[in-house]
Amino acid sequence: MYRKSRNGFGGSQSSNTLSLASIENLARNQMMADGTNTTFRIIRDGGTLVSEGWFDELEGSGHFTFQPNEDFSEDLRYLGLRSISEEEQFQMAVHNISLDYIEDLQALGYDRLRVDKLLAMKDRGYDRLSTDYLVAMRIHGVKPDYVDVMQA
Repeated sequence: MYRKSRNGFGGSQSSNTLSLASIENLARNQMMADGTNTTFRIIRDGGTLVSEGWFDELEGSGHFTFQPNEDFSEDLRYLGLRSISEEEQFQMAVHNISLDYIEDLQALGYDRLRVDKLLAMKDRGYDRLSTDYLVAMRIHGVKPDYVDVMQA
């Protein structure tokens, strides 16, 4: 969850599973230590999350700043998507909506996607489905609303 307050300060509380290889400057022994302070980076197409905090036997807490990738908006326009806000760029980085993911969806016929639809597809696990399965869903007219009903 990310929220931005009226005075420009925001906060986030999130839980995600990441591979250790996807995190720059963080080693397993740092996470296992007893109260170790650390700084690490999670680099995504949309930007970089720079995290500062501590770990205590695999549990961690801290703060982060978001450094937007200046080229990302232009890359999205090249792919046919409209200009995005800083908030949308942040959300795309947090959820790891990559340029490759968007290109893969476009190759399957999902073009002119909006950011909210990309986030919804990612949240529903579309990024973990094979291209054959996505094509079959497209052919049969499966839409995110239908997936919601089936999950319920």
